[in-house]
Amino acid sequence: MTLPGLLIEYLISGTIALIWLVPLLASFNIDAMESIPLPLIAVALYIVGMTIDFLAYWMVKPLKAFLRRKAWRENGEGREARNSSVDREIQFSLYAPELAKEVAMRSSRDRIARGAVANAAIAFLLEHVLNAYPLTLGIVAWILIILLLLAMWWVFQFLSFGYEISADRALREKLASKTLIT
Repeated sequence: MTLPGLLIEYLISGTIALIWLVPLLASFNIDAMESIPLPLIAVALYIVGMTIDFLAYWMVKPLKAFLRRKAWRENGEGREARNSSVDREIQFSLYAPELAKEVAMRSSRDRIARGAVANAAIAFLLEHVLNAYPLTLGIVAWILIILLLLAMWWVFQFLSFGYEISADRALREKLASKTLIT
C-alpha cells in the first residue's frame, strides 16, 4: 500500500470517528478546541484513524481467518497454492503491476469498511455501555447499524480475497506457460 492510500484510509476512518469523537469532546466543555489549527486537526484525525484501523484489525481478525478459508474452498485452490498474501503482493508487483494496483484498491475499501465497523462499535459502547453521551440512537438501531457495516465488510473482504486468489492463479498459469515456451 502506498503512502497516499494509507493517508486517505486513515483520514477517512478518523473522520468517521467524528461521529462519536465530537460529542465526547464536547462533553468535556473544552473552549480551546475552537482555536486548534486545521493542520493539527488533520494530524489528529490521521492518528485517530490509525488507532481505529489497529482496533478494527483485531476485531475482525477471527472472522477474516474464517472468511479466507471459505474463499480458498470456493475458489478451488488446494493447499499447495496457498502462498502468503505478502508473497502474492510481491508477485503482483513484479509481474503484474495492474493487478497489484487493483488488489491495493480493494484492500483500501476493505480497510475503510472495517474501520466503519469499529467506529460504530465505539459509538455504541460510549452511548449505551459507558453512558458517556447520548446520540439518541437506541440499542436496536446501533446493533442493526453494526451488523449492516459488518456484513458490508464481510462481502467486500470476501470479494477482494476471491479476486486475489483468482488473480494469483491466473498469474501463476501465465508465468508457467511462459516458462514452458522459452
